[in-house]
Amino acid sequence: MRSVLALLVLLGLVLLPGVARAATEERSPEESAEEWFENEATETLRSYAGTVFPDLTQEELEELVIEEPVPAVEISEDSSDPRGSRAEPTHFAAPVTSEALPVGVVLYDITEDGGEGAVHADAYFATRLLTRERADILIFEPQFSTYFMIRGDTIIPVSAEALDHLAGSTSVESFLELRKSLMTDDANGRDEAVSTNNRPAIIAGIILAVFLASTLTITWLRRSPNAPEPLEKLASHKRPIRIYRPGGNRVNADD
Repeated sequence: MRSVLALLVLLGLVLLPGVARAATEERSPEESAEEWFENEATETLRSYAGTVFPDLTQEELEELVIEEPVPAVEISEDSSDPRGSRAEPTHFAAPVTSEALPVGVVLYDITEDGGEGAVHADAYFATRLLTRERADILIFEPQFSTYFMIRGDTIIPVSAEALDHLAGSTSVESFLELRKSLMTDDANGRDEAVSTNNRPAIIAGIILAVFLASTLTITWLRRSPNAPEPLEKLASHKRPIRIYRPGGNRVNADD
């Protein structure tokens, strides 16, 4: 009996983590975001509020309120009409108010590793979220890394960062053209960066080629068949020393 119980406990230890992980993976992005805003958003806000909102007093920081989060759909690169997107929201933005006045936003992004929260002192963004209309669609544009709002056939920048790219509202078609031009500029910039990075190697290759060509030319000239052959070293001829005595008799040098 004890062996059976031990086996069941062992199976439970092996299987329960997988069951819990499967249950976590089956949660929708909205459920994950809802859980995060309920359990972690307030703590995240308190952790960064003093730095993000330096003009607020300690009492005001403690009374900050996170309003209802708004889901946002990320627009794919090949999207031809964001109004018809059926993708699940992976970004969520909640206004932050101080005494009912908008002061910033709490953002939560669904990532491959789970989720990531952030706090921004963007009162304009918070105001746009609080005054949105029922049919408005919040979107996250990865090319600009910020948020816009679709209202009918119009695109509206809803964050301070979005205003750097789009000063005011425009048609969906014009927005898509702007987006397309940005992607083209980014692609050209990457190509130029690659070309710039390869430039030192190209210059070094040219210098090496010139050096090798010069070396080969000099070597060929030195070995040219028309060049005069070097003179052989003249042989040294020694004559024996002869010594003569008076009377004409020769005496060897060794004598």
